[in-house]
Amino acid sequence: MVRIQQQRDAAENWSGLVCPNIQKKLKYYIKQSGYCHAVSNGRDAYEVRHFDHRFVVSLVGRTCSCRYWQLSGLPYPHVI
Repeated sequence: MVRIQQQRDAAENWSGLVCPNIQKKLKYYIKQSGYCHAVSNGRDAYEVRHFDHRFVVSLVGRTCSCRYWQLSGLPYPHVI
């Protein structure tokens, strides 16, 4: 019960819409997205190369072949 109250008190001090831990992850993912190269496949989707890996990203369907976006709700560097 004490931990829940401490978390509630900390959440009341947030100034943004996203918690600080998620903001930190997003900043890191945005930096990493600079190493991604996207190529349109012509059908509302993109093939994204991130170092030696390739992913298919659909922005309309909000899906990615790595499935991280669907599972966590957070866009990974190759989605950004």
